[in-house]
Amino acid sequence: MYTLDRNRQVLPQPRSAFSWDILLALVPFVPANSLRAYMNTCRTLHSAAAPYLVLHQLHNGTQRGLRHLAAFCRFVLKENHRARLIQELRIGSPDDHYLPDVVSRVYDQLAHVLERTTNLKSLFIDDADRIFVDGPRLGPAICSLKHITRLELNGVGECTQKALSSLSSPVTSVDISYADPDEAPGALDDPDPDPPHPQIQSHPPEFLGHRMRQQLHRVLFASAHVPARCTLKLPSANPT
Repeated sequence: MYTLDRNRQVLPQPRSAFSWDILLALVPFVPANSLRAYMNTCRTLHSAAAPYLVLHQLHNGTQRGLRHLAAFCRFVLKENHRARLIQELRIGSPDDHYLPDVVSRVYDQLAHVLERTTNLKSLFIDDADRIFVDGPRLGPAICSLKHITRLELNGVGECTQKALSSLSSPVTSVDISYADPDEAPGALDDPDPDPPHPQIQSHPPEFLGHRMRQQLHRVLFASAHVPARCTLKLPSANPT
């Protein structure tokens, strides 16, 4: 490969001392900010590094604020296959200084991302009740997913209960922190009053600081006729 200098002379372009296989293997050791900068200079590196960022970097950044979350959504939605790479997603608390319609539009974008994350297995949501109020489309998007096995919700209240009342993923571990500690004792019983399978293990709550956390672990058996479901029960919610 050749290039031209200022005097229009043809000069050989320096070649890398490493093969592409070695260079791409170094991707996990490059800081995310530097990697994103390099991606804009090389189409091959862009194609190879984008899945790595989606899998190992970007899901950790959605807690930085609404602007970063919007950039995350645009990046994922730019190519259809990117959402399918996401196996873990962490959604942080919304910012206070944005207008409600701006927050709602960003959460609509996030709902589009969630609808395409067909391989999502772990979902973590901070300030859940507030997020489900600001983003009403998020609940149906999450409930449409079929492969979530790990669910962590902080700031749970009535809105979270309503938003996830039709959750159908085969959840095996649920970690819940209530927005109001007074609601926690006895708030969460068995995952379902009429469980599809009798082998359910419910562990007693444990106190973590001022919050009550209760973990549930289910033994699930695959069956096309017995959908796995987990219903979160709050004191003020009507029984399902």
